[in-house]
Amino acid sequence: MSKRSGLLIGLSDFVSPKGRLNRLPYFANAAAVNIISFAISFVFMALMSWAIEAETAVSLVVQMIWVALVIFLNYVWFCLVAKRLHDIGLTAWIGLIIWADTALLLITMTMEIVGQPLSLYTDTDLIQTIITIVRVIFSLIILFTPGQTGENRFGKSPNYYLQPQKPHVLEG
Repeated sequence: MSKRSGLLIGLSDFVSPKGRLNRLPYFANAAAVNIISFAISFVFMALMSWAIEAETAVSLVVQMIWVALVIFLNYVWFCLVAKRLHDIGLTAWIGLIIWADTALLLITMTMEIVGQPLSLYTDTDLIQTIITIVRVIFSLIILFTPGQTGENRFGKSPNYYLQPQKPHVLEG
């Protein structure tokens, strides 16, 4: 079975922003990451509510693990977006714009964990709503924009094995 024969990519491809990813594999992998994220979030929210209620030192450990997982899952998400942008022919730097707010959110979460509350936004609900709308529009654009055919500066098309090849003719 070839590396590109299925919809889901392997773990080594998951954590690398290099290469290209077509629309359907992007959608399947993004859905898998979202399902995993929601499951992990559910478990950690339950753990954090228990640890905070019990007022134990476990609370700090659970919160630190939660921040590490949020960072990792956002990196995996960025890798998927980067590959999709590469398939369209755009640089992955465009995808970093979407994560500017996530970085600020992680800083805020970390400061709360260490006991130094930090509010970077005065009207968080409005800003989060605007950012959510921008992220949804951005996600729909990269989901429905077809990738470039053939090779581009980021590599071969992910479905290059499906494209017709030149026949090898012996000259002589």
